[in-house]
Amino acid sequence: AHEVPAGKPGGGGTRRVWLYEPPLDPGHSAELPVLVLLDGEHWHPHLGLGHLLDNLIADGRIPPLVALLPDSVDADTRWSDMTCRPEFAAFLADELLPWAASRLPVTDDPARTVVAGQSLGGLCAAHAALSVPGRFGAVLAQSGSFWWPDGPQAQWLTDRIEAAPRLPVRFRLSFGEQEWVALPAARRLREVLAAAGYDDASYQEFNGGHDYLCWRTELADGLVDLLGPAAPTG
Repeated sequence: AHEVPAGKPGGGGTRRVWLYEPPLDPGHSAELPVLVLLDGEHWHPHLGLGHLLDNLIADGRIPPLVALLPDSVDADTRWSDMTCRPEFAAFLADELLPWAASRLPVTDDPARTVVAGQSLGGLCAAHAALSVPGRFGAVLAQSGSFWWPDGPQAQWLTDRIEAAPRLPVRFRLSFGEQEWVALPAARRLREVLAAAGYDDASYQEFNGGHDYLCWRTELADGLVDLLGPAAPTG
């Protein structure tokens, strides 16, 4: 894990971030795609993200990439950051990505830069891309909390998408068929994206619920969709 400047409420300080570097063939010179995956404290120590990415790369399903996994710090900070907080989107775009670029040959192509998260992290990932589409051109939102802040009465981010021009962002959304609370907002988001001209948005409902076992499989499928050989480039 590394300590990255800023990224905490009020500014200052540091935030722990796990860094995944891919195995590269000798002479590899291409700039590397980037995955920013929220709630890094779950994905790196406990869920074996490195092994998952190693296998996807070895099988040729995705290109070698760099993954940045910021820590959510604690429950209160997570709720503050991931409920569409502009300062956190700015941290991801203006602090975290440049920090990686100062160390590794990563791309600055938004189409090859994915921001991903689950639950509140899915909401946060979508908000970050819509806030800074020139840095994040692809969203992988799993079981996103698009009901925020008040369910059917106020789906803030979906309302924002509905009212704004289409942005150069690709969406890959997935939800469990057992996530009864989240599904109404998820399906409304799918309809709003289609009406707003996001013709390349992908929406999946899997046989499962709100848990990391499902999300790990869906994460692999989503990365193949957004970065694999058939994915568009900028």
